[in-house]
Amino acid sequence: MRQDALVGSVNDNLEKLKKLCNEKAEQMAKTMKEDFEVPFWTADIPELICIAKFNKKEDGSFAYILDFSQSTL
Repeated sequence: MRQDALVGSVNDNLEKLKKLCNEKAEQMAKTMKEDFEVPFWTADIPELICIAKFNKKEDGSFAYILDFSQSTL
């Protein structure tokens, strides 16, 4: 199953986009069922912001890392 997340705009600065990605990833972590990677795109003109990597912790909750190394901004 492929899932993408849309946040912000290409006109937003990187700090705002990072904040929006973090907020969205926090919400998503609450509903994850398995380890998963999710690309985050700008909502208007599609530009890759980051890849969120979700991993299940021992207590059953999910942690995530936002990887901005592949960004196209």
